[in-house]
Amino acid sequence: MKNYVRAAVALLVATGAIVAPSVPANASPNSFPPSCPMHYETGQKKFVKGAKAHTGPYGANPVVWVLTRDEYLWVTGWCKNEKGNRWWGLSGGNYVWDGYAA
Repeated sequence: MKNYVRAAVALLVATGAIVAPSVPANASPNSFPPSCPMHYETGQKKFVKGAKAHTGPYGANPVVWVLTRDEYLWVTGWCKNEKGNRWWGLSGGNYVWDGYAA
């Protein structure tokens, strides 16, 4: 049953029929990449088109949401990598945002 739901959501996202949910201001931190030192900072950050969201802890599940436009999302921390600042956020405990802020 989970696979059917995931397939349906993926199709709706791919066709642009649905977009990512809004992020509540009371979001709290979730799991982050184990190899990435975290620096906590909460607030709104502009995520660029193509930013992704995963369900559950980092790396545990397939991508569910892909932003189809630039959008301001609530973030709970960030880490450095070779491409610059990578931002992470949480939407109501259900989504971990993975993307680069503009």
